[in-house]
Amino acid sequence: MRHWMIAVVFGGISTAAIVVIQVVPTPEAGFAGAAFGYNVSFFFPMVLASLAFWIPAVVFYVLFIRHHSHRTALRIGLPLLLLLACPYQLTVIGIGLYQLNHLPPPPA
Repeated sequence: MRHWMIAVVFGGISTAAIVVIQVVPTPEAGFAGAAFGYNVSFFFPMVLASLAFWIPAVVFYVLFIRHHSHRTALRIGLPLLLLLACPYQLTVIGIGLYQLNHLPPPPA
């Protein structure tokens, strides 16, 4: 039971950090200084905080799953649902980086 509670709390904090990233508006397009400030002071620290809470949440979830008592569908599914936000955000970042690295060259 204790492992489940810690996994839910850490997973909830990790998910809340990703939700805050999605809710807070980004700076206006076309102004590189504002985008850089947003990324350095808000976006990447929130992603790193989400990852810092996600890793222990996964560890405690695995410990809960390995323990054979008090496993119900809700107790198995809730932490798993909360743990989906961080990999989603990291996938979005990875796809964006891939697209940036495969832009066509500028016309000569």
